[in-house]
Amino acid sequence: MSDQPKTIFEKDEQIDEATYMAECVEYALEMGFVKEEDQKRLEESYLKPIHQIYRQAIAEVMSEIGDEQNTEEFKTLLTKRLNAILERTKRIGTTDPNNIMRSISDYISWACKTDTYIEYASECLAQKVLDVLHF
Repeated sequence: MSDQPKTIFEKDEQIDEATYMAECVEYALEMGFVKEEDQKRLEESYLKPIHQIYRQAIAEVMSEIGDEQNTEEFKTLLTKRLNAILERTKRIGTTDPNNIMRSISDYISWACKTDTYIEYASECLAQKVLDVLHF
């Protein structure tokens, strides 16, 4: 059995925007709910703004913690948690937005409440997902 991550979202490093968007678009097209002509809208209206907050949340939290914690170990944990939230966003366009938000909320309650910084970053990302889904 391999210790390699099965998907890009299981990695413990930041996911770049192009990789994130490619993964999400591929999933949406494979599921058949998003047509190729809707791909640009999916990227511009949903995926790019979400990824931007993902990057900003990591940068903001890392600048805040300074020398408070083992920064590399903490950054790995923070990134893993936010990557798991990003994974739930790949279903945008294929799943009821309420189900996506419920999944994100459940994950945050389960995995992100043990640290104030991780909770803050995950809530910022969740709020952006909520905003782009127009709730």
